[in-house]
Amino acid sequence: MAASRLIELLAKKKSGELSLPELKTLKELLAGDPEAELLASLVDDVFRQPLEYEDPYPVPEIESSLQRLHRQLQQQEPVRKKKAIFRLNRMAAAAACLLLLGGLGGYFLYRKGGPSLKQNVVATKKGSKSYILLPDGTQVWLNAESKVSYDEDFGKVNREIVLTGEAYFDVVKDKSRPFIIHTETIDVKVLGTAFNVRAYKNDSNTETTLIRGSVEISMRKDPARKFLLKPFEKITVRNSEEGKETTRTNTALYTVNKIKPVSDSSGSVETEWVKNRLVFDNERLDAIAMELSRWFDVEIKITDDHLKDMEYSGAVGNASLEQVLESLKLTGAFNYTIHNRTVTITP
Repeated sequence: MAASRLIELLAKKKSGELSLPELKTLKELLAGDPEAELLASLVDDVFRQPLEYEDPYPVPEIESSLQRLHRQLQQQEPVRKKKAIFRLNRMAAAAACLLLLGGLGGYFLYRKGGPSLKQNVVATKKGSKSYILLPDGTQVWLNAESKVSYDEDFGKVNREIVLTGEAYFDVVKDKSRPFIIHTETIDVKVLGTAFNVRAYKNDSNTETTLIRGSVEISMRKDPARKFLLKPFEKITVRNSEEGKETTRTNTALYTVNKIKPVSDSSGSVETEWVKNRLVFDNERLDAIAMELSRWFDVEIKITDDHLKDMEYSGAVGNASLEQVLESLKLTGAFNYTIHNRTVTITP
């Protein structure tokens, strides 16, 4: 497979700049080549998700990145067929990022900062999710309206990232370099494990749910206060900073609770979003409304305060907004209307 040429043609196709002769060449490259077809499929998967475009990425840097990638691909030694899939996955990840940078004028993975400190930032907007493979092999599933950032030299000296929003992590073990997640309220330190962190700025609480391994939680305002979670435990910390409104002022600053595994999976209620399932376990309607707003990129208004306090339980997978609302409506007495991108819930 002429990898560099294939990447170039895929980029042009996504940006609408592919000529008829080039389209013919692209079809010839894809025909009967499993590696090429898989690369095209991976790129398509990335482009299907709406993304948040934040910082302009300079055109000279895009061109320079493409040239570097082309040189690296040309210098690669041939490998045996059984190694091809692993090599392709690494190439596909790089290609997808470059295509997103150069093909659509938007920026999924971009750098910011001065010459002394450059950061990679991955962000999603409402209604979208993303999957990230970090340089150390750690897998990250990023929920809607979330963002992670990490230094360009991530994994060389340390493994630290900053999270706003929600993400599920499957961390590669490295005893010499602990994996640390910084949020506004807590820091999460791990060696190798799977867990979920929920740290939305507008939420009343920050939560960490451990699925396997162990994690150490420390408070940003009191680093000496640390907690060690065991599998299927969740710590909930109040975001009680000045200027932030909390819904229940009598709640303890933090709580640690056991959680129940989901019977048909290896996860928990807190991690089912990774499988595109919405699961509610005695959740208040106002909290559900906030979650639906992120998932479906809509504004939800609840006109009655009593309705906001009502609690609901249930699970839906791959459902539309209307299907979710109808399911909730069956278990609670409310009505709703949808106008453009605004949902109004009434008694």
